[in-house]
Amino acid sequence: MSIGEQAAGICADLIRRRLVPRNELVELGDDALLREEVSQRLSAVGLVLLERPGVPYFGVALNAAYRDSEQFADYGLDSRALGLLLHLWLRLVAKFIYGEQPMPEDYTQETVALDTLAAELPGEWKPSTLERYITRLAKRDWIIKVRGAEAVSAGPMLWLAIHHDTLLQYLREKKGIVKAVERYLREEREPKE
Repeated sequence: MSIGEQAAGICADLIRRRLVPRNELVELGDDALLREEVSQRLSAVGLVLLERPGVPYFGVALNAAYRDSEQFADYGLDSRALGLLLHLWLRLVAKFIYGEQPMPEDYTQETVALDTLAAELPGEWKPSTLERYITRLAKRDWIIKVRGAEAVSAGPMLWLAIHHDTLLQYLREKKGIVKAVERYLREEREPKE
């Protein structure tokens, strides 16, 4: 099989599945020429290959040039789900990407208990409402429900697919972002004394 045929098959798999475990695409991680061919083919149709050290998945998303606030509607998420998603991303992922903390060996090791989450979220979140939203996000690989505990961890989509500036803009437009989240972002960006 030629490198072009191999790249075409990988691109088709990535586009169809959105997330593919690294162990199913070992050659993509090992072969720089194949990775370049896959990246070029995805780029030609406005997509980008997603990967992050320590996250055992490859993903695909819209190239930044084509992102807009409507991309989140494609995920079937309303502004309340997006507010929850942003809160979880800030709590579980952002400190590793933008902070000084090293990437954890297991990308799912950082968790948040659902009762803690409910207490931190602004507004009225009944337990049944929170559970419904958690289930919706878990079905789409944004988060992972921790077995045997009332907690969640970041799923591969939360690590790979969030372009946080686009998400923030969408939430501002939909008035789904709260001042507490904006304050958290300002504090994270300010230099620490």
